[in-house]
Amino acid sequence: MSSNYVVEYAKSGRAMCKGCNKPIADKALRLSVQSTKEPEEGAKDHRRFTNNRHIECLTKTVVANGLKVHDSADQFPGMADLTPSDRERVLDIIEKVMAGTWEAPAKADSPAKGKRKSDEHDEGADVEGADTKKKKTVKKGGKKKTKKAANGDDDDEDDY
Repeated sequence: MSSNYVVEYAKSGRAMCKGCNKPIADKALRLSVQSTKEPEEGAKDHRRFTNNRHIECLTKTVVANGLKVHDSADQFPGMADLTPSDRERVLDIIEKVMAGTWEAPAKADSPAKGKRKSDEHDEGADVEGADTKKKKTVKKGGKKKTKKAANGDDDDEDDY
């Protein structure tokens, strides 16, 4: 799938950064990776995707893929619309990312999914925690006894 790499100011504060998982503030610099391929005929899903990153959250892979499409960072769409100081900042960051000297910000913590670790659960447990354990249900095997068998009648006569 081909993509378009656009450097722009964020249009709203709703987009999330794929690098650090934090919101991109309104009017902040970002790089948007937008799909450009038209959906195939008969496809059920006709959506295109857009992945946004803070300029500070660029990785070498993202920049290298963008440079494959647009030959140089100056040719990224939207570069002409930036202020001269922002344009220099973007070019400086891209140069440092490709040289391997740029340190991207740490990724934000996301909520843990799955089971809790037993150590975390034990620390917050109270003294009565033993009473809250689930009881296992045990199936009893064998046949049910009728009233006759329970009373001691062993004859096979039916009382109708």
